[in-house]
Formats: sequence, C-alpha cells, structure tokens
Amino acid sequence: MTIAIPEPVLPPAIARARELYLAGAAADGDVPCICGAAHADHTGPTHAGKCAATECNRYRADRVAELVAGARAALDHGFDETMRAYDAATRKKPKGPRPINVRPSDVGACPRSIWYRETPPEGYTPLDTPKGAAHVGTLIDESFLARRAKLYPWRYYQFEVTLPGMPRPGRLDEYDPITARLISLKTAGSWRWDVTGQHGPSDKWWDQDHAYAAVLTALGYPVEEIEVLVIEREAGNSERHVMPYDPIRGERVLHELTTLRTRLEAGEVLERTEAGPSTSKLCSTYCPARAHCWNIPEAEALGVSPENYTILGLTPDEQRVESIAEELVGLREQRLAISKSEDELKALLDGVAIRPYGEYEPAEGKSTSTAWNDYRAEVEKFFATPEWDRPAELPEPRKTTRINYTWKRLRKATRDRLAKEKQAALEAAQAAMEAPAGEENTPRTLTVVSERLEPLAELPAAEAS
Repeated sequence: MTIAIPEPVLPPAIARARELYLAGAAADGDVPCICGAAHADHTGPTHAGKCAATECNRYRADRVAELVAGARAALDHGFDETMRAYDAATRKKPKGPRPINVRPSDVGACPRSIWYRETPPEGYTPLDTPKGAAHVGTLIDESFLARRAKLYPWRYYQFEVTLPGMPRPGRLDEYDPITARLISLKTAGSWRWDVTGQHGPSDKWWDQDHAYAAVLTALGYPVEEIEVLVIEREAGNSERHVMPYDPIRGERVLHELTTLRTRLEAGEVLERTEAGPSTSKLCSTYCPARAHCWNIPEAEALGVSPENYTILGLTPDEQRVESIAEELVGLREQRLAISKSEDELKALLDGVAIRPYGEYEPAEGKSTSTAWNDYRAEVEKFFATPEWDRPAELPEPRKTTRINYTWKRLRKATRDRLAKEKQAALEAAQAAMEAPAGEENTPRTLTVVSERLEPLAELPAAEAS
C-alpha cells in the first residue's frame, strides 16, 4: 500500500519568499520598494523619497523581499552573530547627549575604563572585545531566572533600582521581600570558579550587591541577607554564599560610586588600576580602550612593552629604573625562598593518610615522565645488534606515571557549611547540659551527623533540681 505524503502547506507570504529566494532575489541585500523599483532608485540621502520611473511618492519596503534578505543574512549567523544581532536590535538607543552614569557593576572596575566609556576623548574609537562567555552567561541567567519566576512568583526579578543621583537605573537579579534576601546570579569560568571556591565571592561582587541593598532599604524594602549564587559555565556546578547585609558597607559603596560620578562630571581623567596588557587579560583582550589607553600601536612600532612606553616613557628616570630593578630582584629572591620552603613542607606531608585535615585536603593529580636517556641507549643497542638477532620492532619509550597530591583548602561554601554544623552541634550540646535531667538521671549523649566534625565526648548529666 502506498502512503500519500501531503505537500507542506506554507503561508502565502513564506511560499512567495521561497520563490523569490530560488530566483536569486535580494542576493545583494537590497530590498526593493513595493512599486518594484530598487531602493537606490528612490531620491533623498537615505533613498526614502520618490521614484521617477514608477511615479512612486516614497520608498516602502517590500515585506516579502525583506523576508528573503533576512533569510539570506541569517544563513551565516552562528552563536556569536545571533547574540550580537539580538543585542543590537533590543538595546535601547539614547536620544540626544547621554548623561554620565555610574552603575553598581563599576565597583572594583578600572576607573580609567569607566572614564573612556562615559567621557571618551576626541579621536578615541573603542575596539571589539570577545563576548562569547558573557553571552553564555546571559543565556544561563535568563533561562534560570525564568524558571525561578514560575516556581517563586512572589519574588522580584530583574528589579530596576536607580542609585542616588544617577540618570539611569540598574537591575538586580532577584529579591525576596518575604525573607528580605537579595540574590545575585554569577556565572564563572573554570579559573573564577576555583578562586571563588577557595576564597568565596570577591569583594567586588559583595560590594555591588550591598549598593543595591542600600538603595532598597532607602526605598523601604527590607534587606537582611545577601546571597551570591555562583554557577560554573563548563560543568554546571553551583554554590551559594550568604552573608548578612551590612548597612555601613552599603552606604560606603554608594558614596564611592557617587564620588566617581562627581569626578567624571568635573572633567577629571581617572587613574588606571590594572597592571597593563603584558600581564592583565583585561587590558590585553577585554577592554575596548586597550589600544588607546596603553598606546599599544606606538609601543609595538618601537619594540618596547606598552607599560614601558606609557608609564616610564622614552627617556625614563635612571633612579626609577634602578628602584624597579631592585624590587624585581627582591621578589625573585623571595620566590626562591618560598619555593624551597614549599618543597620542605611537601616532603613532610608525603606519606600521610589521604583524607581531609580540618579545612585542608589533598587533591590527587598525575604526572607522566619518559626516561629519554634510557630509551636512547636501547635504540643504540637495537641498531648495534645484527639484523638476524635484533627484535622485529624498535623498543617503545618507557613512561612512568607518578601520583601527586596538591594540598588545597576546602571550598569556601563547604567550610561555611561545616562551621554552621559545628556551631549547631555546640549549641545542642550546651542545651543538653542545661536541660533538667530525667527521672533516671542517665547521661545524655550528643550524636554528630557530619562525618567531618570531630566527635564530641559524652556530656555529663545536669544535677536534678
């Protein structure tokens, strides 16, 4: 039996666009007018006026031809092109001169980069910067918060908050008015994830949230805690870090941002706080002002580093050069001493049981080495042996794998959790000691659930009153 497969039914406009596409329409990206004339055949600086050939009064784009042109352009759009096109289409374009604005995300940023953004000097052209990681972070944020909004509808999401004296509002990720907790979402690459795991969220992240919290409390919204939820982009791991809201810290951050805007309005050229493109990834890759700020083209033409050209200049002061050299040599000597001490401590720990010790634990790693001198001797022996007596194939180099252990602190979130568990255990022990004894006056024993906590001894029973 033959099964008849129906022809797909396309909307008329799409079917017509398909026909025009096959005919090669809009191959050059030009969208004709509904009168049939090309866009360029209409008068005016933007070709929005009349067309003498068709007696058309003004240019009106042929919507079907627009579909064809859009379809052709979208053929070459991958991830990065799609995200950039979406940003360009949805970003609000300022009307008229843009007032100077400082936002919470500027906390901890290089002041010179803010100066370039808000008061760009004459002749400055910003460079493109990689945005792939930021785009992935945006997709994670939007998708995650959309799901949270369905689960917890009483919370505020992408809540607009205007800092005192600023012309435009900023947006905080999430706020729970019932529990009085402000929540920010951060996505991190592997390096940032490791750093956050050891030390917790950076002061910059906490300060940004304290600025928002200070404005919320000024508007009458209660804030008692701040949470930073960190998501690792590569593997999808996540951790939560919570701290009480500190009103003094919040006011301090607001004052710093206000002062920054005042300096910009006064025409002050703000200072650099980054080391420079030779050592700072921000300066070499992610700052749009990197070439202008550090005079990179001029430095490359002279064969010197951008830091040397920009900070020391073509004729540096001799005493300053000597001072920098002295500091460099001193740091190298310190590093050698530290390396020696590190090797001595590693030797002391080589052989202890592999398990956590308080806040520290060993992480297993592997290193592979090849005995090339031994292999060379074997090859020489192979060719020195007569052909009838040598093996059929050359020997393979022998590789040795060694297990290494690198000592690290437990992740900050884990340390905080263990500290809470220990505190809860101590409070329970104290409560057990203070409670009146039962009729049998038997000793009470506190059981600690966490396997990482040291076991507590049996507690003596309190005397019966």
